[in-house]
Amino acid sequence: MEHPQLKPIHLPLELVLNIVTCSLPKPDVLLAPSHPITQLLLSFTLVCKETKRLADRYLLRHCVYLSSETRLSSYLSMIPDRRPELKNITALYLAPLGDTRDDRPTAILVRELFNYACTTLKRVIIDIPLRSLYPDESYMGVRRILREGFQRLENLEEVVSVRDEFVTPHKLIVADQATTNGTICADNLVSKSR
Repeated sequence: MEHPQLKPIHLPLELVLNIVTCSLPKPDVLLAPSHPITQLLLSFTLVCKETKRLADRYLLRHCVYLSSETRLSSYLSMIPDRRPELKNITALYLAPLGDTRDDRPTAILVRELFNYACTTLKRVIIDIPLRSLYPDESYMGVRRILREGFQRLENLEEVVSVRDEFVTPHKLIVADQATTNGTICADNLVSKSR
């Protein structure tokens, strides 16, 4: 018995856009590149202009995951000419330094990223070996460069340090002591004296 040819079904664009929106996590969740929702959003960037526009916006909101100096450098290289919307990130996972100590070129890249995103970035999760950046031991000025970057973040509300504490001249901040969920108040992270 022969089966009839199946015809493709065309879904209304509103329904497709609703699928994209309904697949999103809670507003305060950052997703790794390998997460299924990240992969879904990346797939929707290839469907049509409207799904690309919406998926790009949600990728910038939930999926900016800069886990190496190479990723950070690539991300920054796209901002000025090809994709200026990349500076409109609101949340970020940042781990570009690895286990190195006093990596000045990478710290400069972090400061450059913060300069681009200074008005939009609200939440940052950092995985940086901060213990190697005590004020008296920062030979290459990495701590000062990172401080300059953090001071530019006008709307920063939340910082989480995955690895260890962040030292300021006024206070020693340890993620476990700040709150029960590891959130550090931005006022404690950056000295406001200028």
